[in-house]
Amino acid sequence: MAFEAYSVAIKLSLTNMVSSGLQLIAKDLTGLEKNVVNLQDKFTALKMIGVGWGMKHIGDGMLGFLGKTVETSKEYTRQLSLMNAAGMSHLEIAKATSSAWATSKEVITSSASQNMTAIRELRSVFGKDHMDEAYAVLPQVQRTKAIMEALTGKEQHGVAFDMVKAIELGTKGAVTKESLLKQSEMMSKALMQFGGTLTVQDFHQALKYSRAAAPYMSDDFKYKYLPTLIQEMKTGHGGASSAGNVIASMYALVAGRQIPKELIANWQDAGLLKKGSVVADKHNRTTSKILPGGILGSDEFAENPYTWAQKYVAPAIKHLMATKHLSETDAFYALTKDRMKAFGLQTLVNKAAQFERDRKLIESGPSSYESYQRLLKTNPQLAQQALHSQWENVQARIGYEILPKLIPLAIKFADWLGGLAQWMEHHPNKLQALVIGFGTLGIGLDLLGRGLMAAGIIKLLGLGPMIASVFSGIGAALMFVGRALFLNPIGITITGIGVAAYLLWKNWDTVKPKLLAVWNWITDNMAALWSGIKSGFHTFVGWYLQGWQTLFNLLISGLNKILPTAMQISKMHFADDWNTPKASYSNEGRGYQPAVPGRSAQPLQVTTQINLDGRKIGEAVSKYQGRELNKPPSGTMGPDPSVTATYAPTLARAGY
Repeated sequence: MAFEAYSVAIKLSLTNMVSSGLQLIAKDLTGLEKNVVNLQDKFTALKMIGVGWGMKHIGDGMLGFLGKTVETSKEYTRQLSLMNAAGMSHLEIAKATSSAWATSKEVITSSASQNMTAIRELRSVFGKDHMDEAYAVLPQVQRTKAIMEALTGKEQHGVAFDMVKAIELGTKGAVTKESLLKQSEMMSKALMQFGGTLTVQDFHQALKYSRAAAPYMSDDFKYKYLPTLIQEMKTGHGGASSAGNVIASMYALVAGRQIPKELIANWQDAGLLKKGSVVADKHNRTTSKILPGGILGSDEFAENPYTWAQKYVAPAIKHLMATKHLSETDAFYALTKDRMKAFGLQTLVNKAAQFERDRKLIESGPSSYESYQRLLKTNPQLAQQALHSQWENVQARIGYEILPKLIPLAIKFADWLGGLAQWMEHHPNKLQALVIGFGTLGIGLDLLGRGLMAAGIIKLLGLGPMIASVFSGIGAALMFVGRALFLNPIGITITGIGVAAYLLWKNWDTVKPKLLAVWNWITDNMAALWSGIKSGFHTFVGWYLQGWQTLFNLLISGLNKILPTAMQISKMHFADDWNTPKASYSNEGRGYQPAVPGRSAQPLQVTTQINLDGRKIGEAVSKYQGRELNKPPSGTMGPDPSVTATYAPTLARAGY
């Protein structure tokens, strides 16, 4: 009997120990579950932050792309409006637009809007009845522009006008399409071989200032010899126009037979005048006239001043130097009596090796098309320009499709802003109260938040004693500094935050219960307010998403018009999904549902009877706080899924 009682005591003791152990384990598991839930919440928050960050940057990128698209389409639309303002018919604008897009495909460094600008420049040269020539030369012009930009590293402006105008100035009568294409090709080769030291504008200036001589120059001289003369003049104080002035003055001397009377004898001595070609001027006895054709090779000079100088002037200078015992400089001056004319003759005669060297260089170069293709493969600037131009085409096309649809939306939004402004105008007192109240609330929350953060950091790091000693040790200095700080708003703010943090730390035991009471009151009364906020927020987000969905679908429609069928993009429905009512769902799989009325969250006392061989030998009493919340309803197994997070404030107040 004693043994049986001893056995019962041991079993009872073991049972109590197991119960205590199980209780401790259960408590630890409950804490572990809470830690897991907290960790899961943190991971969920981090995931939301990451998704939000990604969506923000994607949204910023989409908005940036949309803004650039609209900006690019504005330039494209501007070119169309300029064509319309210039009086071009719808058919002419359609042809111009078609040519612009076709050229952009052929010359990929050019965009449609750039080509439309060039077409308008060409129209100013050819007129409205000869636009076929303009469309024919447009690819050549844009290739030359790209080559010059690659050579110089700078954007070239007005290339279309300068090139075609230079060709027109150097052509007798109307320029034909064949001559236009030939000369533009020769000019482009010369520019390429001169490595960017000459520009299209240089040709235009030189031929413009050549005046009457320009139409009689051969293509060989204009594009194989004139570049050398331009380069010679550009190395001095003058520019390309100086080369044109030299040609013009020499043309007047030779082809125009405008030789001063006192120089005629020198020309005769040099053997440059035909016998009997000089006659007295009937209208002026002090002057003499030279009959047409009296100057040797005058017709050859008009075609190619360089070959004329080499053929006739070079031996004439040597003859004057030998027979008149003149220096080379005096010999040239004896024929011109003008520094500019003398310099021109000297250059054409003495720079023969340079002229021939440059001619061979130009002739050895590839065609402009070949140069362009080589640059596309090897020049990073040109490759980048091609990418930029074609991307600009995509943006212009998209923007051109959606811009007309955005304008009405912009007008409606402007009307809404106008109505808001009128309300503000008619309710100044309400507006003032709203702004002041909102601002005061924001400042108060900001200061309180900063103070609490500072107090928390002080308490976390244990800086209180040190700060207290600092405050007590520099009281006088702080009073002095405080006066200075209170003289400006920034100082007031900094001082307020510091003092608030110190006071919160110093009186934390007194302040803590009051702050918790305020927090409990807020949580108890937030349900109704939160419901209203959620409803209003849901409506606002729905309206906001609907606007962006409409905009994105317009963008997608524009893209689908230029994309192949296999690459078509489906329209977006995120606003429709947001506005569609959804079935209720659990909170992160934790079984939370609306609270069941009447369920108690109060501490419970549970009594467990301990039986041995069918007889009661004792009982265990345990208090449970949160387990009632997870108790299954009558007749069910597992935890009750009807418990909601609504009870969380109660648990927090109870110390869980």
